[in-house]
Amino acid sequence: MATEADGDILVAGTRYEHYSAFRGDSSKQRIMVARLTPAGSLDPSFGEDGIAPLPTGSEIVVLDVAPTPSGGVVVEGGNEFQPTLLELNGDGSIDRRFGNRGRLKITSRLKGDGKREGVDPALGVVVLPSGKLLLAGSGNRPHPGGLQVRVVVVRLLADGRIDASYGQDGWALAGWGNGWTLAKGLTRLADGDVVVATSFLAPAKNAEFEFGALAFGPAGKIDRNFGQNGRCRARLGGRNEAVGVAALGDEAVVGGGGQATAWLLSCA
Repeated sequence: MATEADGDILVAGTRYEHYSAFRGDSSKQRIMVARLTPAGSLDPSFGEDGIAPLPTGSEIVVLDVAPTPSGGVVVEGGNEFQPTLLELNGDGSIDRRFGNRGRLKITSRLKGDGKREGVDPALGVVVLPSGKLLLAGSGNRPHPGGLQVRVVVVRLLADGRIDASYGQDGWALAGWGNGWTLAKGLTRLADGDVVVATSFLAPAKNAEFEFGALAFGPAGKIDRNFGQNGRCRARLGGRNEAVGVAALGDEAVVGGGGQATAWLLSCA
């Protein structure tokens, strides 16, 4: 859910036309976006009587929705292996100037050596005042010791092209090293930093998880002033994973926890 500047409310979700969709029949599954007035009624000027159905592939579910500065709507969807962005005009129609006729798949990241790094989606799309978009995920690549995973954030121009001026050819990167870093959520602080909720897997005997966050500055580099050298960790011990993050001014609040306990972690 998101609120537009005029107070209208955007609600996005995955609609199942039939119970069989829960049992693997993805042909009965669609992404839908509704726009409500501040009073809570459907806005008939949007989509079909207030609801816009979106053309998506199989097994794509909604992860986030956000208004754009031009009055449109961007929707983040995805499955286990592929982030997908769709953009709508203010009336709920597909904005075919964005990506590939309104839809953009981010299947992998092309590295400098010509090889590709897979990208799994994380919750949250950030729309900047300029109209540029930020999207987080977990980058992965084969490695002799097993799969390596790191946090990646891509910045896109308003039309869906990668903004090569950001980070490394459009990507902010943090990870590899020892253990895994998995992206679980994305938000933007008032100072311009982008914070990614992160699960850290330590290469310990019991493969302990801890949760926290990473912060990138506006140029796509780690902000060493955030937390401890750019990283904020709960350090609870045991197995605790991140589930999401929210911004409170210049502070990030990360949600996480284990099988029986939930925690909130304040990071600044």
